[in-house]
Amino acid sequence: MIGLGPTIGPTIFVVPRLAVEMAGSAAIFTFILAGVFSLFIALNYADMSSRIAKAGGGYSFVSYALGGVPAFLSGWFMHIGNVAYAALSAYTAAIMLSQLLPISTSEIAALILALFLVVNLVGVKKAGSLQVMLTSFVFGILLLFILFGVFKIDVSRYELLTPFVLYPVFSSLGYVFSIYIGFELITNVSEEVKRARKVVPKAIILTIIIALLIFPSIIAVLIGTLDYSEIISSETPLIKSAFQLFSTLGFLMAVAAVIASLASLNASLIAASRTLYSLSRDRHIPKIFENIHASFRTPYFSLLFTFALALLIVFLFDIELIVYISDLAYLLGLIIINPAGILIKRRSNGHRRLSQIFIPLLALISTLLIIPTISFKAMIVGLMLTVVGFVLAAVELIVKSIKSKPVEE
Repeated sequence: MIGLGPTIGPTIFVVPRLAVEMAGSAAIFTFILAGVFSLFIALNYADMSSRIAKAGGGYSFVSYALGGVPAFLSGWFMHIGNVAYAALSAYTAAIMLSQLLPISTSEIAALILALFLVVNLVGVKKAGSLQVMLTSFVFGILLLFILFGVFKIDVSRYELLTPFVLYPVFSSLGYVFSIYIGFELITNVSEEVKRARKVVPKAIILTIIIALLIFPSIIAVLIGTLDYSEIISSETPLIKSAFQLFSTLGFLMAVAAVIASLASLNASLIAASRTLYSLSRDRHIPKIFENIHASFRTPYFSLLFTFALALLIVFLFDIELIVYISDLAYLLGLIIINPAGILIKRRSNGHRRLSQIFIPLLALISTLLIIPTISFKAMIVGLMLTVVGFVLAAVELIVKSIKSKPVEE
């Protein structure tokens, strides 16, 4: 449920608008291709998590395989990806609730972030129970949308694909990619999962298979039941399509959008704070991020920092740029994390085989192919957030050097 929460989270409600605008009906193939690329990455993650069960997810894999600067960068990038995804989740829920509350979307998003900060401060067990309830409801509504919608599809809405269809399908990959990244968040709580070496890999594979089946189906129903102009003019086209099918289904879909965003926000906060905790535990950033609350046993300072950064993103950027920032950060982290799979296998098996590098290599190639499709603005913001990480790392280095100096008589 921690994996499915962000996977069927806010992105499926907001991403289709721009994806369809960029690729038309061929957006269905964008979602399939992004899912296939993500499958290679997920298989690599599943294999690594079966060998290493530590908090921090991909960062822990790189820390074991490479250590040093590569480990720090992988952890920081994945942290930023999760922070941006948390901001996106809060923003999406706020879009729905802004129709009911007399305050701005960004202010509602800030209140939602504050609420879930408190939930996660209390403990991951309570947060995990909430995750199960929220995600189960959303998954059921999306299945109903597919089951009812498939009988209302107008085939004429599927345009004939042009000879240049590959370009729009490929160019929209960078915007769609984060819709499948939920499996990554599972590995961030490995130390808090019983029988993690068996449970976590199974959860990763199950999450990506469900996503690969359900997302292209949802987009196919959406395009088949709603005109192109209606899709690109709506902030939440999935809800609009559901209302056209049945008013009750539309209402339930609106509720599901809010709940999906909250479930995703919950999982993202869990993952982001645990990554910071791991970075601090391994002395890449100041020790304060490793502090555990005496009563709740949660990394409270890491949670507070994550909350503050997510709040900043909500107030500074629009929703489409936030999607791109999240995607970019995840992809940069994965460029470092995917090759770690090769080294981890070699250390575990003690010998080299071509089969050992096949999945990690496919995962790395998939990641590199998506990077050029990220917007330039997101790359600038990503560079700024990377600098923040280096500042934290520099502070830790300064503290270390001061402590290591001999005391003069």
